[in-house]
Amino acid sequence: MRGRRTTTRQPQQSGDGYVQSLGGNNRLNIELLYPRLPKAGNGVIQLRVQSVSDDYLTCKTWDGTSLGDESYKVAKPEELRKKPFSPTNTTGDDKTYTYSSSTARTVLYVGSNTTLENQIIDPPYRLPDGDYKGSLVFACYVEGGVSVTLNPGEEDEEQLEYIDLNVEGRTWVGQYKLYAKPTSGLAETQDNPSEDTGSKINIPR
Repeated sequence: MRGRRTTTRQPQQSGDGYVQSLGGNNRLNIELLYPRLPKAGNGVIQLRVQSVSDDYLTCKTWDGTSLGDESYKVAKPEELRKKPFSPTNTTGDDKTYTYSSSTARTVLYVGSNTTLENQIIDPPYRLPDGDYKGSLVFACYVEGGVSVTLNPGEEDEEQLEYIDLNVEGRTWVGQYKLYAKPTSGLAETQDNPSEDTGSKINIPR
C-alpha cells in the first residue's frame, strides 16, 4: 500500500510590512500591510519646476507638451530640505549646516570653525528660461500630508500634500576636495578647481 504523504503547515509569520502564511496546495500567501506607491498616471503627477524654496518646490503641471495653469507646492525629499538641518540640526550627526541659498550650504563640525565641505544640490533644479519650461519632476500625493508646514500657527497655515519622488536622484555633493587631517581626526577643505571641481564626494555621517 502506497504511503500517504502529509504536510504540516507552517504557522503564520509576519515581518516589517507583511504577513506570510502557507495556504492550500502549499501556496505561499503574502499580504502587504501597507499600500504600494501608486503607479504612474494613477496618483503620480508630472510637473515642471518654476521656483525653488528651502523646503519645497513650486511647480506647474505638465502634460508632455504644455504647462497647466495650476501651481503646486511640492515638498522636497527630506534630505534636500533645510529645516531638518538648520538652524538646529535634528539628524543626530556631529555637524552644523549653514545655508547660503535653497540649493547651497556649508558643513561644519559642531564646536569648530573648520569647514568640512561646501555643498550644492546635484543635478541642479533648473528654472524656466525662454522655451525651456523648468526641470521635470514627478510628485506623489501623500495621504495625511507631508511633514512640511508653511506659515505654522498663522491663519494661512498650509501643510503640503505632495512630495517630489526624486527620480533624478538629486543629492548634496561637494564643490571642493576633502583632505584628511590625521592629527585631529577632522577633515578640512581646500579649493582645488583644477581637479574634479564639483565631483561627487562621499561625506562620512
